[in-house]
Amino acid sequence: MTKLDYQNIDIVKVDVGQAAEGLKNKQYDLVISFQSEFADDPQIESIPIASGKFIACVNSKHPLAHKKATMVEVYHYPLIMLKRKIIGKSYDLMAKETRNLGLKLNVVQECNDVPTELFLIKHNNYVGFLPDQYPINDEDICKVEVVDTPHKYVISLAMLRNNDDIKTIDFFRKAK
Repeated sequence: MTKLDYQNIDIVKVDVGQAAEGLKNKQYDLVISFQSEFADDPQIESIPIASGKFIACVNSKHPLAHKKATMVEVYHYPLIMLKRKIIGKSYDLMAKETRNLGLKLNVVQECNDVPTELFLIKHNNYVGFLPDQYPINDEDICKVEVVDTPHKYVISLAMLRNNDDIKTIDFFRKAK
């Protein structure tokens, strides 16, 4: 695969919740998103490219800062989450996993983007969740490992199964 082979690729950033629909509407040939957006969708083929778990984030003065915690401890505090329309099926999956543990998703505020979420974590003493590999460049925000978390993620490259663009199919196959 050379740079010249794929020089006409346009890259756009969209909300996770728009990934699968964008593929189906043929707005995008390929998307990279959380696998939960494509799960059980027979029209979409995907390749896992990264995985991990969600960690809690708190401000540096929060009682959970600088320690490991359990789900019960984390869910004792008010949560902030990205809106469902932004993170798509990941929101519902997190709520379901929480209910399966007998806990309640205590979301007191929702927001549209991660910078706003981090700002509100820092200033309102909320707990938020981010992928473990998400870079946080603010010493006033701490990552908290949740030792018994069911909240895991897979990031995948995806395309429609019936995609007929030769270069897209070639790129996808080489990514495998």
